[in-house]
Amino acid sequence: MNSNFIEFLLKDYNRLYESENFYDVIIKVGDESNFKEFRVHSIILCARSKYFRTALSNKWANIKDGKIYFDKPNSSIKAFDIILKYIYNGNLDFNEQNGMILLEVLKLADELCLTEILDYIQDYILKYHKKWLRENFYKVYQFTLKHNEFFKLNEYIKDIITNAPEFIFNDTDITNISQEFLISLIQLDGLQLDEIEIWNHVIKWGIARASNLSNELSSWSDNDFKALKENLNHLIPFIRFAFISSSDFFIKINPYRKIFEENFYQSILEYYLVPEKRDKSIFYSTNFRCRLDSVLIDSKQLRFISNWISKDSYFKFELLTRGSRDGFSEQVFHNRCDSKGHSLTILRIKNTGEILGGYNPLNWASKRDYCVTNNSFIFSLNKEDINKSIISKVINSNCAIYNCKERGPRFGRHVDGGKDDLLVYVSEKRIECTKTSYDKLIAQSNQFDEYEVFQVIKKNLIL
Repeated sequence: MNSNFIEFLLKDYNRLYESENFYDVIIKVGDESNFKEFRVHSIILCARSKYFRTALSNKWANIKDGKIYFDKPNSSIKAFDIILKYIYNGNLDFNEQNGMILLEVLKLADELCLTEILDYIQDYILKYHKKWLRENFYKVYQFTLKHNEFFKLNEYIKDIITNAPEFIFNDTDITNISQEFLISLIQLDGLQLDEIEIWNHVIKWGIARASNLSNELSSWSDNDFKALKENLNHLIPFIRFAFISSSDFFIKINPYRKIFEENFYQSILEYYLVPEKRDKSIFYSTNFRCRLDSVLIDSKQLRFISNWISKDSYFKFELLTRGSRDGFSEQVFHNRCDSKGHSLTILRIKNTGEILGGYNPLNWASKRDYCVTNNSFIFSLNKEDINKSIISKVINSNCAIYNCKERGPRFGRHVDGGKDDLLVYVSEKRIECTKTSYDKLIAQSNQFDEYEVFQVIKKNLIL
């Protein structure tokens, strides 16, 4: 027998809010030119919101003629109405509301200590207002700068900034981007843009911020270059010239040499023209921006793995195959990955999300054969603390890699047979792990739900 009549209770509370009967609080929302007074009930506000329990207490309340008067001058009227309805009836109605109103609702919910709905509002915005988020990216970015507590929105913004920065430059009025934002952007190690593209965007921004600069560089006066220099003075030091080819430098940067400080420009030239001094240059020590097309690992994890490969080199990672994209089969693996040179295999364990993998400095092949190397390794990444990740190095170089047509990547195998240190059954989405030819056991045998293989290409600082 049903004894739950909550829907009737909520209807009555909603009717009470809409009728304004028996109110004892008047909340004025908005500024003098555009405001609305909400007539509400202190007992309900205080029961539902920690914020109102303090704000409407005898110590803080502004009471006149038996009514409590309360101002919220910096709040949106529409957002406040949505929040009050939630306080009264427990429902959030976001139908036909635009993204900016929902950000106001989110901010207001946080101010009123309605923490139980913060994740829901963020999820709703991210799910149903993706187009609006992209069209108003810079506004949302500025909003998140003031609200670090909105974790999901902040992660979305970081993901766009890191992995799709070309969208920021292509779809935003570049003159609205602040210098502080641009500096923070080009400082990111994981920024998914080539360095010369970053230079092009910085120049475009500087020209847009200067008035009356012609598109014809040949017609510029010294004052024109001076104006651009003033705009870019704080940005140029963050360009990583070590990763711009000498031809790009000559064609795309040299025409702007007047915007550089002379000593700085001479240092760049020395880096390009005097190889024996390169390792002592300030440009040599700058980090390579790790670009990666992966659904399994991020740029920070990639840089960590790169250091295992070599601390003295930089690498480009080209996706060769992904199970969910190309299919899970040994044939696909060998068709796409054989004879590609150095490669990195990444796997995600089903249910736990654990990341395993291995680096092969040789070719994968279909012919059954042992491959000798001391430079391969297998690993398990620690998601909580990357410095606690496991790297397992070769102890039997004669059996470091084993190729065969019927299996995927195989790391380590006893010469008399037996299990591998890491064996990937691609079509079965299964791995086997033991300790044979490598010094550590990285995991137990298990199922995986995704895998990727990348070609590892050593990147020269000067091309």
